[in-house]
Amino acid sequence: MRATAVGAIVLVSVFAVACSPSAPPVAQTAETKPAEPPKPEPIPADVPIPVGLQARVDSAMPGTKFHVVQGQIPVSVVEAETAFRKQAEDGGWKIVGEPSVAPDGSVTTLTFEKESRSLKVTLVKTQNTVTSMNLLTGPK
Repeated sequence: MRATAVGAIVLVSVFAVACSPSAPPVAQTAETKPAEPPKPEPIPADVPIPVGLQARVDSAMPGTKFHVVQGQIPVSVVEAETAFRKQAEDGGWKIVGEPSVAPDGSVTTLTFEKESRSLKVTLVKTQNTVTSMNLLTGPK
């Protein structure tokens, strides 16, 4: 009977130690800041950004190497396409396939590749001389 009582005490002690935290929790004070999520990598320097891009907004997809750049260019879709294509090709980007163009010319999408990366830019007419741009770049 005594061995049973000692065994029960040992079992309860082991259970209590296993369930208790190894260190007391740190109380969060007004001075303690919560951990910030990791910052995304910056957009690669060789990604062409159109000259005159206005209202630029950059974002990165968390946990990936994909980046998005959005903004407006104060030119027509045709002028924006010509300038962007030249800028990309001058930077070593190779166009893939033919541009996708809406029948009325209001939307054009260009796709490029460079090494193991891709670049897709969509140009949308917002006014006669203003084009909205959405650029997505990341791994192929």
